[in-house]
Amino acid sequence: MPERISVIGDLFMLSDVFERAIREACHSFELDIRKHDLPWPDQPMEHGYATPGLDGLKEYMGRPEEIVALIDGASILITHLAPLSRSMLAELPSLRFVAISRGGPVNIDMKAARERGIRVVNAPGRNASAVAEFTIGAILAVTRNITRGHDALRRGEWRGDLYRADRAGPELSEITVGIIGYGEIGRRVVKLLKAFDTRILVCDPYVQLSAEDLRDGVVQVSLEHLLAQSDVVSLHPRVTPETTGMINTTTLAAMKQGAYLINTARGPLVDLDALQAALTGGHLRGAMLEDHGVGAGAPQRKSGRAGRWRHRGGFAQGRERIGDAVADTVIGRGLARRRGAQRARHVTRRPRRPRLEQACRHAGDERRGERGAVAIGIEIRRAGGPWGRDLSSARGQIGLSTNSCPHVPEYAGSPAGFACCSGNGGFVA
Repeated sequence: MPERISVIGDLFMLSDVFERAIREACHSFELDIRKHDLPWPDQPMEHGYATPGLDGLKEYMGRPEEIVALIDGASILITHLAPLSRSMLAELPSLRFVAISRGGPVNIDMKAARERGIRVVNAPGRNASAVAEFTIGAILAVTRNITRGHDALRRGEWRGDLYRADRAGPELSEITVGIIGYGEIGRRVVKLLKAFDTRILVCDPYVQLSAEDLRDGVVQVSLEHLLAQSDVVSLHPRVTPETTGMINTTTLAAMKQGAYLINTARGPLVDLDALQAALTGGHLRGAMLEDHGVGAGAPQRKSGRAGRWRHRGGFAQGRERIGDAVADTVIGRGLARRRGAQRARHVTRRPRRPRLEQACRHAGDERRGERGAVAIGIEIRRAGGPWGRDLSSARGQIGLSTNSCPHVPEYAGSPAGFACCSGNGGFVA
């Protein structure tokens, strides 16, 4: 009997890409693949930040009854944006495995999936390079007045004043850049900034710097120190109750006079009213903002000191790589486990690409530790508050989680206590 797989893509993550990768990698299996592409990004998704989404889900597209009909009878689902709420899962008794081609499974009710024995894997870091590159572009655009000059020329104006010594932007080799969130994206931004000979500070209370970054002079500091010392502050945490509105009146006031703010993560990290006041009052020199998740009704603030975009940082032509990663995961953790190890040995896998396992990691191999996490020893930083100044060391047990940020209450099920809310991290302790 063929294995039935439902592939729900969209106009960015095309279902054809997933099907091609799966059939190439799983040619020894008899497959019944049903495909559908949602109309995003031509039509907007439901964000679930400014207004509550379907059963608390975020960043999804599709009406529940239509999605259930597309998945009905399938044992495996591969998707990017399709929602799966508790009530929807109750209508899908055959579903046993879900692969999400995104960093965080915010469109899935993870607690309900665990209760029904459905394994969910995601792809942390799948677009980390694209976001990191976009971040460097945003830093250059705002610090070197590229955006201001471009906008003026489009209006037919020549901004000769941008040549003034008090308005010309600095070189990256002359400034300090502070990175908040040392996950997949934050680490890549650090790597790219090194080429500019930039002084780099990092704040993440749950992750320590790599040996390479320490050797290269990157310094891990408290949030208070980072804000006070950085000429550019770049945000890379996930949106959680801890990080929502973390850039507010207080933290903006703590930033260095004349600094720049870069947000290539999510809009809810920043209090836009407080930022507008900091820009118009002259405390900050400029900002480049991601407004994904702030809601369609958010005020359109106009400022010559700020640039905005609509969630573009992670979108580059890396779909085939992601499709390969998902196909590899479907083989190793979906089909192989359901059909048995003997048959799985006959599957011909394509050569693994760098970071393939990292792109599809999750807590669930045979070395599972307490409460479903792979226990490994690692030095962590314990803080009195999530982004507090107390960075005294404490050794703990870290787990590679089934999702990217288990600190969110509905993600509970990892060995509890802490969670890394950095970029596309997945460590809890």
